[in-house]
Amino acid sequence: MKQNNRSIILQSIIISSAYTAYNIGSGFATGTEVLQFFASWGGIFPFIVFAISLLFTIVVNYILYDTGYSVPMEKSNEFYYYFCGKYIGKFFDYYAYLALGGWVLVMVSGSGATINTYFNLPVYVGTCMMGILCALAVCMGMKKLVDVLGSIGIVIMIVTICLGIYTVLTADTGMLEASKNVSMYVSEGKILQPTVFGMINPILSAFSYTGVLMFGCAAWVVSSGKMMKTKKQMIVTSGLSSMFYFLPLLAVLFIILLNMDLVANEQIPLLAVVKNQLPSLALPYSIIIIAAIFTTASGMLFVLVQRFAEERTKRFYGISIGIVVFSVVVGSFIPFATILNFVYSIMGMSGIIFAIFMVTKYMRVKLNKTDADIDSKIKA
Repeated sequence: MKQNNRSIILQSIIISSAYTAYNIGSGFATGTEVLQFFASWGGIFPFIVFAISLLFTIVVNYILYDTGYSVPMEKSNEFYYYFCGKYIGKFFDYYAYLALGGWVLVMVSGSGATINTYFNLPVYVGTCMMGILCALAVCMGMKKLVDVLGSIGIVIMIVTICLGIYTVLTADTGMLEASKNVSMYVSEGKILQPTVFGMINPILSAFSYTGVLMFGCAAWVVSSGKMMKTKKQMIVTSGLSSMFYFLPLLAVLFIILLNMDLVANEQIPLLAVVKNQLPSLALPYSIIIIAAIFTTASGMLFVLVQRFAEERTKRFYGISIGIVVFSVVVGSFIPFATILNFVYSIMGMSGIIFAIFMVTKYMRVKLNKTDADIDSKIKA
């Protein structure tokens, strides 16, 4: 029994680590999304937003893992129809691929901003470089390479936690004092805040961030739920997945709050801090960011293009290059922080709406104790 429990915990840790690696992209690695969604509110609000988002993510992950574990599904996109019905489900099914295009744009833009911040080269140099790499990876079928390099997310998790500890231990002031000017920076437009249903509000920002996170990994989480052997393993994995992701996020939040005057108006806040505090690590961390962006962007591009064309066909190559060219052009002329703010605000709103359908369906099934099978009429 003890051996079995150890095996369950080990598998849960592996899946939870993969969940973290899957979700860490340019927004997280650069610190830009943490700055906008959490740190930009000032006072104690960053920690309130963090707590709400963590709790909401735990709930969402539990529902998604449990759905994958307990509801028979043949295709990875069936959960859209299960939660939302035939027509709204179809909308979210197709909308998810549009969202992938938005994330690819964010990733490519982030690469340009990173190259610009460290090497002081024009943004288009970084966006073109990333665009070429992603196009080659997809068109040459290097998915295994992308999967192997995907473990870079774990490296970022470890680096940010260590950097967060170092920053807290060496800080000569408290977080509230160090971030006292955040409202001024927001009013001056140096720091952007997410818009949720036309409103700018810290509580909505918390739900919106979980919406972004959920929409990016819902299919992956449901698929992972199918791998669970027991209910206990599903519960442990859902909790660990949320905790593993939010632990490095908290470290990034500490770093930004303690360096608010430094990161205001910076496209790559974390890199700016590393250059200032540990300049010898600036180049390695820049490379880590670029590697994380490459794996995330390429992986998403694979999924997006395969939805509309068979691999190694003219249509496949054409769609791949078209998406890359669009991302490079837009990412070269619009600031990374602006693109991330726009795309993530829309994704956050969409995620909140989908979460409402999801929680409602889940509670209705549990309260009525009905069979959770999907009706064949609403399958994709």
